Amino acid sequence: MVDALFGRMGRLLAGETTGNGRSLAYVWCFGSSCLTATLLLPHPAAANELGLALIVGLGYLGALVLFLRAGTLPQAALEAFTYLGQLLITALALLWGAEAPFLWFHVWLVVHSFHFLAPSRASRQIVFAALLFVFATVATHSAFPAATSVVGVGTIAAIGMLVGAFRARVDELLRAAAHNAAVDPLTGLANRRAFADSYADERARSARFGTLGGLLVLDCDHFKALNDRQGHVEGDHALRRVADVIRAHVREVDTAARLGGDEFAVLLSGPDAGSAAAIGTRIQRALGSGPGPRSPTISIGVVELPADATVDLNSALAAADRAMYRAKSQGGNRVSVGALDATRPVIHEHDRPRVVAAPEAAPTP
Repeated sequence: MVDALFGRMGRLLAGETTGNGRSLAYVWCFGSSCLTATLLLPHPAAANELGLALIVGLGYLGALVLFLRAGTLPQAALEAFTYLGQLLITALALLWGAEAPFLWFHVWLVVHSFHFLAPSRASRQIVFAALLFVFATVATHSAFPAATSVVGVGTIAAIGMLVGAFRARVDELLRAAAHNAAVDPLTGLANRRAFADSYADERARSARFGTLGGLLVLDCDHFKALNDRQGHVEGDHALRRVADVIRAHVREVDTAARLGGDEFAVLLSGPDAGSAAAIGTRIQRALGSGPGPRSPTISIGVVELPADATVDLNSALAAADRAMYRAKSQGGNRVSVGALDATRPVIHEHDRPRVVAAPEAAPTP
């Protein structure tokens, strides 16, 4: 039950674009509610009740604005709300008429800042809160202002730094998890999920700027026989060798991935089918110059992607697969260029050494 409650709170307060504003709204609302409760309980006779009630109203109003506009307020406005909250906390202390308990509200805002802001910006919040804490402690004639100030400022700084350290560690773990979720552990190339994300992004970019693209599907020839004959360790070496060669022959703007088993794919930004086929040929030649058993030959299917986002990944891969299997049926170790919209892909053989030209494709009835 408690876990479900916190889960719902987390989804409500920590949305992708609204987390900062909504959680700050929660801090303001909860602080105003605590202040309301103190006004209903016995409190100093010298307390300025009208001023305190006014701050309660401002607190609830600020919480409402933050909650409703959480997704549209700029970062600077959210930081301004934090500074304003610290000023209101100081005003509460002065209006209370005696040594006030409200100064510890500063801790709430500092914790929030270190969770959502960069460390340098959150550190400025600590300095501002510390100065206001000392000022309010002295102004309210605390019995031991020096000791109270040291403990208060130390508490604010220590909690803020701890939250900042925990956030840095969580960010580090999230980056590592994101990397592991997107990278094939054997080859270091992108995995199928990351390749699908890159494909969607590249197609959207292509549609925006009107640029072509190319897709290569690469499959090792006779890989099962290599595994059976030399073992899986040698097979893994061969896959890493293929991945290294692919990586060396594509640009940073391109995406190379291992789709699974001994099948790889490369998404090229910009090249037409001819240029993509030339890149495939260079990859094959580089593999051919490598050490014997760790350099299997590969068959490559190529398709040209149009300058729009109309072709989904599955369709593009299916077309490139057809071209790749046609290359295998012609003896392997060659590049075949297929068509996206043909039931029988038109195959063009890219010139390369040691490859016999394929016969012309039969015309479609």
